[in-house]
Amino acid sequence: MSGGPVLDILTETVGTTLVLAAVTLAVVVPLAVTLGIACGLREGSRLDRAVTSVTLALNAVPDFVLALLLVTGLSLRLGWLPATWVGVGAADLLVQPALLVLPVTVVAGRMICLLSRQVRAGMVTVLQAGYVVQARRLGVPRRTLLLRHVLPNAAVPGIQELARVGDNLVGGVLIVEAVFAVPGVATALVRAVEARDVPTVQGLALVVAAAALLFSLAADLLSHRLVPRTEVLR
Repeated sequence: MSGGPVLDILTETVGTTLVLAAVTLAVVVPLAVTLGIACGLREGSRLDRAVTSVTLALNAVPDFVLALLLVTGLSLRLGWLPATWVGVGAADLLVQPALLVLPVTVVAGRMICLLSRQVRAGMVTVLQAGYVVQARRLGVPRRTLLLRHVLPNAAVPGIQELARVGDNLVGGVLIVEAVFAVPGVATALVRAVEARDVPTVQGLALVVAAAALLFSLAADLLSHRLVPRTEVLR
């Protein structure tokens, strides 16, 4: 509809989306892994029950509802954070990093819930495995046991969940960009749909699908690197 190539639209918007996704992953991965490990090492404790309750409750709240609640409470009533990105460009992020707080919180909420639960389940399963019990009997130091034997095996379910969470990341970013008026790929996609700009919709949708597939592939490769499966000898 604009008379220009779809690549120009993608070039103008993809930077903001990549920044939002990268910051979200930088928050999600360490926080979810830390919570999962802590709960797995203290199964049934108050910490485990509290984290489980919070993650289950948060996971039940849709992203757009959480976004509206945060905007109403933290932006409109308290005035702590900006409510939208209206009139803000990608270059302004360095000047106003507070713009990322609410969008990242919304996208990261569900991802942390899902990923931390998988890491916890992996920790509980591995800690009860026979080789871990035998290593304890043989006097293997706890630090060595956790770092070399428990964590690599316990991380596999979390990494596989991270591949599935990649879809939530892409979908969550699209929802968040629409709610907070973020000038990213999702905003351009919504405008293209409203204008019935089929070539732009096709191009942006292809990019989003390719990003989700590459994310899943990277998670599978990392999972295989941590715990390589036994190959058949010829």
